[in-house]
Amino acid sequence: LGTVNIPHEGPEEYNNIWQKVRSMWSYVYDNYYEKYDYFHIGGDDLYLIVENLRLYLESEEIQLASNGGHYLPDGTEESQTPLFLGRRFAEGGDRDRMFISGGSGYTMNKAALKTLVVDGFPNCFPHLKT
Repeated sequence: LGTVNIPHEGPEEYNNIWQKVRSMWSYVYDNYYEKYDYFHIGGDDLYLIVENLRLYLESEEIQLASNGGHYLPDGTEESQTPLFLGRRFAEGGDRDRMFISGGSGYTMNKAALKTLVVDGFPNCFPHLKT
């Protein structure tokens, strides 16, 4: 089984999940960004029909959304609209404290991954323990 040790800030415990997720997505960005168009994460109790996800990501609806809703991609595009597919929650109803539900899994395109890692992580609770 191919595994990697991805170091993260803080202790190895469930209550430190934010630091683990930050480290995982940073690793994916550094090592796989150029190899894939979409990235998915889910818990060990998630059941996913990969073929259904692939077909959905190839649908006109998603292709339009990831290209700003203006046109279907033809391969000449130089940019992509960040696209996140998943469940968001507001902690205690506070929309300034939004987080992504990891249990059900979520998918993002390359632009969303880059935005998350490059723009979001340095400024979004870099030392938070959840």
